[in-house]
Amino acid sequence: MAGTIRTDVRVIIGFAESFSAPEVAWSLVSCGFEVLSFARRGSRAALRVSRYATVFDLTPPEDDAQAAVRDLQAELELLGRDQNVKLILLPLDDASVWMCAQLPAGERLAVIGPGPAKVDFALDKNSQIAAARECGFRVPETLLTHAGDGVDFPKLRYPIIVKPARAISFSSGKLGRDRFHACVNETELHSALQTYAPGTPLLLQEYIAGTGEGLFGLAAQDGVCAWSAHRRIRMMNPHGSGASACVSITPNADDLAAGTRLISQVAWRGLFMVELLRDAAGKTWFVEFNGRVWGSTALARRCGLEYPAWAVLDAIGEGQAVPKKPSIHPGVICRHAGREAAHGLFVLRGARSRSAVKWPSRWKTLKELLMFRTSDHWYNWKREDWRVFVADFVVTLRGVIIKKRHKQQT
Repeated sequence: MAGTIRTDVRVIIGFAESFSAPEVAWSLVSCGFEVLSFARRGSRAALRVSRYATVFDLTPPEDDAQAAVRDLQAELELLGRDQNVKLILLPLDDASVWMCAQLPAGERLAVIGPGPAKVDFALDKNSQIAAARECGFRVPETLLTHAGDGVDFPKLRYPIIVKPARAISFSSGKLGRDRFHACVNETELHSALQTYAPGTPLLLQEYIAGTGEGLFGLAAQDGVCAWSAHRRIRMMNPHGSGASACVSITPNADDLAAGTRLISQVAWRGLFMVELLRDAAGKTWFVEFNGRVWGSTALARRCGLEYPAWAVLDAIGEGQAVPKKPSIHPGVICRHAGREAAHGLFVLRGARSRSAVKWPSRWKTLKELLMFRTSDHWYNWKREDWRVFVADFVVTLRGVIIKKRHKQQT
C-alpha cells in the first residue's frame, strides 16, 4: 500500500456494502488517496473492519431515500470545510448512483458517475437496449410491458426472463430493487408477474443459454482507455446472479467496436461495464450497461488494472498517469470464497424452475469448488487487511441464508 497519503484529495465511496468496496478502497489507497465510505446504518459491511477506510453511516435509502441524500450531503459539507481539499465521490452500486445524481454540483466536489443528465440511461435497461441495438450489439427479443397490463402470451417464446426495466426504483420516497424470474411456461409467467407492484415497468426477454462476459473500460476526456474483458466461470446462483468465479480474457474486436460506438453515442464519461452473454454458437448478446464500478474489480486488479484509482486520477486532471492500452493478461482466475460456498448450496438445493435446463452436476460442482490451484486469486483478500476477507465470507453466506429463510416463510 502507498506509504504517503495525499492531503489535497479525499475519495468517498459507497455503499460500503457493495461487492467491490474493499477492492476499490485498496486500489485508491495504493495510489495515495485517503478513503472514506458511506454505509447503511446498521449494515454489516465487511469494509467496516478494514484498516484502510473510514466508514460513516447514512439512513438506508430503502427506508427514506431523501433522508439518505441529506445525510450524505451533510457529511460532504463537513468534509469539505477544508478549502484545500477536493472531494471525489465514487458510487459503487445502483442505489449510490441514484443518490449521487441528486446532489447539487460544487466546485470542490466531483462525482465519478452519470450525474443528473445521464442517470436515467445508467438505470433504465430499456434505453440501454435501444442504444445497444443501434450501435451494433446483438440484442435478445425483448418486450416492454408493465405489471398489471395484459401480455400477449402467444407471441412469447419460452423460456423467458422477466426483469424490471429499472435497475433501481424510486417509489413512495424509497429506493427498491425488484428481482428477476426465469419462466418456462405461461403458469410460471403469471406467478412471476404477481410479484411486482402494478405499473412496474418490466422487460420480458427471450432466454438465451450461454456464458456471461464483461467488457470494461474508463471513458476519459480523450476517449476510452484501458479496455479489458472477463468471462464468468460460475455464478453464485445458477439461475442467474453475480459471478462467484471468473477469468480474464482478450476483448473481442467486434465487441470493442460496438462498445466504442455505444460510449460515443451516449457521451459517457467515467467507469463502465458492458455485460454480454456468449451462446453455444459463439455469438455475443447484449445484456445491460453498468455505469459504475463492477463486482469483479478484484479480477481487474489481479491483472494490474487499477480502474478505481485511474478514474480518480482522470477526475482530478491527472489523466496522463492512466495507461491508454495496458497489457492484457488472459487466463487469470479470481474466486469469491463466500459466493463459491453459496454456489454449492444453490446447486445442492436444486433448480426452482424448469428453465434451467442445464443445472450443474452436484458432484462435479463439489469437485470444482474444492479444487484449489496455487494460481487462483481471491476476491477481497489482502494479507495486511485479512479481517475483511473473513468478514466478507460471513456476510455473504449470512445474506444468502437469511434470504432463503425469508422465501420459505413467505
